[in-house]
Amino acid sequence: MTKYNIKEMEHPAKLAEEFGARMVVYHNLVPVGRAGTNMPDLASTPEEYEAAFNQIYDLQVAYAGKLKVNVYAPFYARIVRQRNPVDFWDWFQKGYLGKCTIGGNYISITENGDYRSCGFHEGYRLGNVKNKKLTKTWTNSSTLNST
Repeated sequence: MTKYNIKEMEHPAKLAEEFGARMVVYHNLVPVGRAGTNMPDLASTPEEYEAAFNQIYDLQVAYAGKLKVNVYAPFYARIVRQRNPVDFWDWFQKGYLGKCTIGGNYISITENGDYRSCGFHEGYRLGNVKNKKLTKTWTNSSTLNST
């Protein structure tokens, strides 16, 4: 989500439904990597995010049972809590993607073989495929969440 597409939240959901996708995930701009150093200011205003996240909530309701609409943005949880306080905790525990991924619900492997459990913390590594198995790395990262 950038200042160039912040007012077009329904378009990805329509495309996802048209092409039979099971889920569409919206992501706020996180100014790391190229988005933080080599690109012009792409950030939307707080007011634009507020309107977009409320529109996404409406899309979640409208597409329920047809397409899972999700958001990978920590502050989206406030919108859901304000708009649906009765079901909030169930949604937060079972369906919310915007929580921190360090602690066992995400892992990726970089081009040099490093394991990462966060796409935003450039320096956070869990090991490397050359000297640590993926299964062991996953198990160890999962225990971070329970401690």
